[in-house]
Amino acid sequence: MGGIDCCARVCIGLSIPGIIFLIIIGIMFDKQGFYTSVEVDDPTAAASECYFAALLYVVAIGVSLGGICYDKNRRGMLVTTQEELAHGDESSGLLGREDSGYGSLTYLSQMPLMPQGYSRSDNYVDG
Repeated sequence: MGGIDCCARVCIGLSIPGIIFLIIIGIMFDKQGFYTSVEVDDPTAAASECYFAALLYVVAIGVSLGGICYDKNRRGMLVTTQEELAHGDESSGLLGREDSGYGSLTYLSQMPLMPQGYSRSDNYVDG
């Protein structure tokens, strides 16, 4: 887990208490504005601004849920692509053969661990 998925979950976790808090403050401004320590000229306008801010948090939750769905679909496509490669379908994926690029297991298994003509005894110094 990481990337979009992780950030979206944190955003949802922070948005839910924000929504609850803003709705409570909006209700306080609507019903009992004298209980708030903030002096407001128009408590009804302050309450509607709290409700609007809560609505923005709801939009943030929607965008976060979209990010989670996007990340799950992207991971599902990668798993499907890896399964297709394992079954011999080398033309799948966005760039054709995905198992031959830098950092892939095929590339790393073909890479020599030491440069040609170099041995560990070349670096050893007797005291």
